[in-house]
Amino acid sequence: MRLYALNQTLDDVRWGTLMPVAVQIKGQIVQIRARGTCSLAVTDTVPLAAQIPDLEDVAATLRPVFAVALTDLIGELSINASNLAQLTTITDQTRQLLLAKLEPALAAFGLQIKSLHIEAIESV
Repeated sequence: MRLYALNQTLDDVRWGTLMPVAVQIKGQIVQIRARGTCSLAVTDTVPLAAQIPDLEDVAATLRPVFAVALTDLIGELSINASNLAQLTTITDQTRQLLLAKLEPALAAFGLQIKSLHIEAIESV
């Protein structure tokens, strides 16, 4: 077990949807997946060490947190999407919306997002 340090940066943490998210666009059901990477800063070592004792388990433990945020975001974006391209185009607004959904959940772990990269939002 490796200890965490305050302000430590966890780089290249990979995230993505665990399963495709089914959404309806103009009466058609499509399945969407998303993936990317992020860098996280340790802001509080106590909750982090309590919830993720081993540094090697950070990505695996946080993957469901990202999946829930992504599922919510894709569902919300699909409401106003008139075509698949509107849903799968990565914009700064998409990134900001995802950040807003993730920040409180990650703060509970004692983490803060330093950078967030969305590699793809695509249909399967």
